[in-house]
Amino acid sequence: MGAYEGVKYQMERITAEVPDDRRIDQLRKWCLIFHDKGLAPQYPGGTHGNMSFRVFPGKNEMIITAARSSFAAHLPDEAFFTVHGADLESITLRISGSSHREPSSEAMLH
Repeated sequence: MGAYEGVKYQMERITAEVPDDRRIDQLRKWCLIFHDKGLAPQYPGGTHGNMSFRVFPGKNEMIITAARSSFAAHLPDEAFFTVHGADLESITLRISGSSHREPSSEAMLH
């Protein structure tokens, strides 16, 4: 059995804007809590697991941490993406975000 590589998807970047939502500070706080409690173990270059929240209840838009984010330190604004939706047939994720990284490979599951 090989190492888990995450869900593969295509990305359609709508804008390069960093998400602007006051709840991101709460998400940062929860990332640190998960790290401190050992619920998101470190690996070289990041943290196992990702965090997200829905922008609007009942809708498919969410803000999610970037792949290879480290919860051990304060995450910069560039460590977050807005996922505007996903096309499950073509496995395409529609995102906004300003980062050289991609959203979590599990974004389709969130």
